[in-house]
Order: sequence, then C-alpha cells, then structure tokens
Amino acid sequence: MAFIIKWLTSQPIRHKVLVFGLFMSIIPLLLISFYYFYHTKIDLENRIKEKQELILQNLSTEISLEFNLTSQHLQNLTLLSAPSRTDSEFYQLLQQNESIEEIVILDDRGNVEKRISRYKLNKPETHEEWYSKGMWQKLKKNNKAYSDVQINQLGQPVIKLAVPLYENGVTKGAGVVIQLQKIIGKIASFRQDQASYLYLLDSKGKVIAHQDSSKLWQKKSVILTDSVLGVKQQIPGLNWSLVMEEPKTSAFKPIYKMFNDGLIVMALFTIIVSLISIYAGFYFTKPILMLEKAMNKMKYSEEFSRLPVERNDEIGKLVESFNEMGIEIQAKKEIEEKMIQTDKLAALGLMASSFAHEVNNPLTVINIYAEDLLDRINGSDPTLDNHELDNYLQKITDNAGRCKKITRNLLNFSRKTNWTVSEIDIKEIIQNTITLVDYSLNKKNIKLTSHLGKIPVFPGDSLKLMQVLVNIINNSIDSIEKDGEIAISGVLKDNLFCLSITDTGEGISKENLPYIFDPFFTTKTLGKGTGLGLSVCYGIIQQFGGTIQLISNVGKGTTVEIMIPIHIRKKEGSSWGKTES
Repeated sequence: MAFIIKWLTSQPIRHKVLVFGLFMSIIPLLLISFYYFYHTKIDLENRIKEKQELILQNLSTEISLEFNLTSQHLQNLTLLSAPSRTDSEFYQLLQQNESIEEIVILDDRGNVEKRISRYKLNKPETHEEWYSKGMWQKLKKNNKAYSDVQINQLGQPVIKLAVPLYENGVTKGAGVVIQLQKIIGKIASFRQDQASYLYLLDSKGKVIAHQDSSKLWQKKSVILTDSVLGVKQQIPGLNWSLVMEEPKTSAFKPIYKMFNDGLIVMALFTIIVSLISIYAGFYFTKPILMLEKAMNKMKYSEEFSRLPVERNDEIGKLVESFNEMGIEIQAKKEIEEKMIQTDKLAALGLMASSFAHEVNNPLTVINIYAEDLLDRINGSDPTLDNHELDNYLQKITDNAGRCKKITRNLLNFSRKTNWTVSEIDIKEIIQNTITLVDYSLNKKNIKLTSHLGKIPVFPGDSLKLMQVLVNIINNSIDSIEKDGEIAISGVLKDNLFCLSITDTGEGISKENLPYIFDPFFTTKTLGKGTGLGLSVCYGIIQQFGGTIQLISNVGKGTTVEIMIPIHIRKKEGSSWGKTES
C-alpha cells in the first residue's frame, strides 16, 4: 500500500485524475456488483431449496397416501367376518388397486391360509411362509408392517404390507404384495429441468427409483457437498428417503450469466470513465502545464509574456496571480541584470591597468619587430633571408593573436546579455578566465593550478559562469599580498558538478562571514571593491539551480565551493553528453 501511495505521489496530476476516476467508478461498482451477486446467489439457493422441498413433500405425501389407502383397504378386509371374506371381496380389492399383486390371509404362525393372486396359483403350499424377515415382530408391535423391497418372479420390485387379523381370540394376519413400478415410473419420468435429478432410497440406502436407470439398486449415501444443491425428505412409515439434487453450476447458471453480462457492461463503463478521466485530466492540467512552461522560460531568463486568462475558476485566478508574479519577477530580474552589468563594469575598471599592460606588451613586441624589419628591408640588408623574414612575421602574428584573444575575452566578458543556454566546456571557461586575470597573477607572483576530472559538456550560460570565476579569482588575488597560490579543482558526482577554488590569502573573519553575499558588503579598502561581486555570484549560481558557500580562516586562506546540478542530454547534431578528456 505504501508503494502504491508513493507511486501515485510521483505521477503527474492527469495520471492521478485518471486513477482517481477509475478508482471511484470501478471500486464502488465492483463492491455493489459483488454484494448483489452474493445476496442474489443466496436468495436463489434458498428459493431452489424451497422449491425442491415442496416437490419432495408433494411426492412424499402422494406415496404415503397411496400406501395408507392400500393399508386402509386391507384393514377394512380384516374387519369382515370369516364367512363374509369371500373371493369376490378379494378380487374387488385387486380391481380397486392395480398395484396390488396378491392378497393373503395368514395363520398365527405366518403361514398362508388363503391367497388371491394375479400371477400365482391361489392354492397355497403346505406351511408356506409369507412374512419377510422381521415383519412378524414389527406386526406384533404396530398395526402394520412393511418388508424390504424384493424382486418378484417377473423381475419387478415389490414390497409386502401386513396388518393384524383378529379371529376367535387368535391374532392372525392379512397381507398384500404391492408392485412399485408405478412409483418408480413416476419418479423416473419427473423432470424439473435438465440438470436436476430425483431418486428414492429404501431403508438400507439402496436406490429403488432413479431418473438414471443405471444407478438402480446401487447403495448410495446422501452427502450434500458444496458443489450440489439438494434436499432430503423422509416418507413416514416406510423409512424411505426421497432425494432431489442439482449441481450448483447449473442452478446458478442464470446469475453467472447475469454476472458475466455485468462484467461486460462494467468494462464498457470503465472505458467511458477512462476517456472522461483522460479528458478531465488534460482539461485541468493544460493551464498547469502552461504555467510550468512559462516558469521554465522565466527560469532561463527569457522574456516574460502574460498568459491568457480563459477561465473564471480557481485555476483562472491562479493564472492571474502568476501573471502578476511574473511582472514582479521580470522587474526584479532587470534590476539583477543591471547589478550584474554594474559588477562587470566595476571589475573592468579595477582590471583596466592589467588589460593595458596585457595589450601593451604584445603591441611593444610587434612594434619592435616591425621597425627592425622595416629598417633592414629599407637598408637592403644582405643577411635578411627568407627564413629570418618568416621568423619576424611569425613573431608579429603570434603577438597580434595574443592581443586579439585578450580583447575578445574582454569584449565577451563586458557584453550585456540575457540568460543564454549554450554548451559549457568548463576547461575552456577556466582558460578564458585565466587570460583575463593573467597579468594580475604575474604581478603578485601568484601560482594558479587547476585539476579537473572528466567533466562532460553541459547546458548553461557560459558567460555568466565565467563572470563568477573572474569575481572569485579576483577576490583571491586581492586577498594575497605576494607569492601565493590559487588552486581550482572540479569533479562530477552523481550529475552534480562540484567546483572548488582555494587560495592562500589572508582569509575572512568569522564576524564578516554571514554578510559576504549581501549586496554592497565588502572587506576591501575604498576603491578596490563595490560589494557586488559575491552577491552577483550567488544570484548567478542560483540561476544554475546550484549552491555556493564560502569557508575561510583568518591567516590560512579561503575556499569557495560551488555545486551545480547538470543534466546530460544526448541530442542529434550536438556534443552534449560527450565527456571531455
């Protein structure tokens, strides 16, 4: 969960709007869908079970009534006196109930005294026993007794029913053999639907009737699992069980279909919500992206232009506030640019004598070689050959090039420019800076060394960075009386350019360190500083997005540390991202 929150906080607003839209639409919809699916499933299951119970109750009642009616007819027969129990009474009972196969009168030992049968001879055999195992004991305890299901000579399932017969103080019995084909046919032909099935078990758990004839007479335990919906109904008196079962996959097929249809609808709904969320994301973030673009332009000192206010909501007010802020920042930048230009002019004024000497020396060399060459040409000096002439001209060309380099660097340094992004080669910037301060270094016999690692070319304003270096090195030169050292080092650490400038000057006291970046604060004597140098350096480094700090100890020297984040970009047709060796 923490990872998801962290990921969301790092995403753009339009992505958050999309995720929020999907979350607020899909999650409630899913919860509602699962809630109704769960309760609909339970309700359907209860309804199916209620329907199954009702069907089994009706069948159970119907079977019980049929056996009770047969039992009632048989009891009525036993109420007749012996002379009245004629064959016609027996045949009449057979005619009334087609399921009865035979009717018997039994003596007190359970032997057949009289038989009227549809398929057997009516004359009983000597000592012919009729009761099945346990029937006689049941009959002594109850008013009727049923046997287990048996198979007759025709291969049909039958059951025996016996009731007591009281005659002359002796307890005899009357019984019937009932065919079960009618009951079996009724159960086998019953159809609620294609998937459900109904079957009848006897007291021993054997299947008497089943819709699948291959399962007849198999022993079956009624175990209602989680995959089956089913109910069980006992048939009173017979100790039989009616069972109805239906697989849940079939029973719940309608709601599964409904749920699948719902998922399709939800997918379409999700697509619609996604499109709306994407539109809303772009609608709400478009002005924010415009603000971001305008802020980046301001960051790189491009000219500020007012953004159009196209809305009257909070974002419109934000754009208005941004326009007001941009005007104020633009005015502040103009003041800062004036300060930077003032600092340049002040630095040029302080270095004017240095520039004069730097330019005067090569001009003097040019003048000397030119006059000497002219005199020798006019005097037709025979010793002047082509080799010596080339030497004169090379000296003149070298010193003229030196003058050109000095004046070019001087013009570049003094030129007033806005922030201009170009490729910065830090080694080249340092060499150009040394050219501007070389005379001052030689005058005080100061040794300047530089140690740079592999620093790639990176984007930024090279002239602004050169101004920072000139200001810091000039401060170091001013702090050294004579015979000192200035060391420049630079390394790249995790896309952070770390530049350090250390001198062996007199240092700055702890009391003055908190104020060194304040405008117009200076520790130099009158006429040697304006107090803008380090303040301007601080502002320029901030424009680079970096930091500058100063560490100093009185009598030991000062170290200026500059850290600038650089973003190496590979661009077609550009050397950005290439490492300088």
